[in-house]
Amino acid sequence: MTSLVNAATYVLVGKVEGVAGTRNFARDVQDSAKEDPENYVEGVDYKVKVSEVLKGEITEKEILVTETRSVRFGKNAPSTVSDQYVGLKEGEDYVFFAQKSETSGRFFNVGQPFFFALKNNQVELKSNEKQLADKFPIMKFEDFKTKMKNK
Repeated sequence: MTSLVNAATYVLVGKVEGVAGTRNFARDVQDSAKEDPENYVEGVDYKVKVSEVLKGEITEKEILVTETRSVRFGKNAPSTVSDQYVGLKEGEDYVFFAQKSETSGRFFNVGQPFFFALKNNQVELKSNEKQLADKFPIMKFEDFKTKMKNK
């Protein structure tokens, strides 16, 4: 928990309102304003309504949170789903450990785990990395916040 809290500029609680769109994270090496013509790293932007700020300061009530979904290296190569992609569900609440992009204003992960589901006042890890389950057991939200502050 300590490294996760320390890595995050923001720890936010919010409800996913839906997918705002997708885009290519891979940039052209000559001009970063353009997409890479050969490679494709698909990012999904989720519209999130912020209900609580646990770390950092933001004024926005609605933000975009980005998750990498798939990658394709080479123009004709097959696209593969990222090992770390979990997918956020519309209408569900999450706790996000994030940084904010200076250029796009979107919030993105600081590593794994990136987010936890918040349901029935319980916090549950959402990650495809099974070895993290022992480090982050399901716990009450208040206990999670206390553990986070006592990192």
